[in-house]
Amino acid sequence: TDPCDPIGINTTDTDGDGVTDCIEDIDGTDVNDPCDFLVDSITEPQTGEFLDADCDGDGVTNGDEIEDGTDPTDPCDFLTDSISLDQTGDFLDADCDGDGVTNGDEIEDGTDPTDPCDFLTDSISLDQTGDFLDADCDGDGVTNGDEIEDGTDPTDPCDFNAGSISLTQTGDFLDADCDGDGVTNGDEIEDGTDPLDFCDFDVDNVTLTQSEEFLNFDCDGDNIPNGDELPDADGNGTPDFREVPAGIEPASIMTPNGDGLNDEFIILGIENFPNNTVRIYNRWGVLVWDTQNYAQNGIVFTGESNGRITIDGDSQLPVGTYYYVIDYTDTNGNTQSEAGPLYINR
Repeated sequence: TDPCDPIGINTTDTDGDGVTDCIEDIDGTDVNDPCDFLVDSITEPQTGEFLDADCDGDGVTNGDEIEDGTDPTDPCDFLTDSISLDQTGDFLDADCDGDGVTNGDEIEDGTDPTDPCDFLTDSISLDQTGDFLDADCDGDGVTNGDEIEDGTDPTDPCDFNAGSISLTQTGDFLDADCDGDGVTNGDEIEDGTDPLDFCDFDVDNVTLTQSEEFLNFDCDGDNIPNGDELPDADGNGTPDFREVPAGIEPASIMTPNGDGLNDEFIILGIENFPNNTVRIYNRWGVLVWDTQNYAQNGIVFTGESNGRITIDGDSQLPVGTYYYVIDYTDTNGNTQSEAGPLYINR
């Protein structure tokens, strides 16, 4: 039995919120405020002042929200096309898209309060939640929530853990060039090349400036930076930076003066044949330096003698002409040998 209306005739509802004045008195809510009521106390149709009001401040009248099927008490549940009033109060304090920036601050910033990826980082004042955590703002295929857990940047399309990819990669990621090879990630996916490997790309699809890291790297291991091998000198369709030498190409001069250029005896391609022996002789046929496994573990000839017959071992050899003999096992298991002059100038 209704304690305020035992015989069912007292239905006065001054503010039209659907709760009779008597019940509002019991609830401690305001009989003159259409937005101050307890939902569980509604017994009458909501009318008049309530329908014209905007209780959640989302800019849509309660009446329009009822027609739209949205919640008049939820500032984040409304149809944009139904906005007819200024957005105020609860709406401005809320964070409808979960990006950590209040709707009010987003309006001031000129960003979209309903887009979890449109916000200013400096305006974040709340925990990021809901739609933001489920979204993938940088398009790298990893949700923002997973990126936060991984310690990667949800706004950087090239900063992510591949093992966390759970969505299709889109947008900023496809337009970016994460490996710096000059081909967009999107084009690499279409080409079947690896967007994270700057030695794996289709040279015909280079549309962006290649990074310093790529230009300074040596993809084919021939001791020549990619940046110096971009053309296809022999016209065989394979860029020089990707061609692995079939044999070895010893230099004929070295200048071990510490300027970073030709300070060591360069043997192009020797890294591909680790089973090797290199010997250096002076013009009288005296062995002044030798090693096995040249270019492995940093072993290179820098113009200093290690010959057992040398009077002053581990010393700089004088300027002059020397001779190298290189023996190595090729990819077919055959022993190959090359010899020639090496001029040392300082």
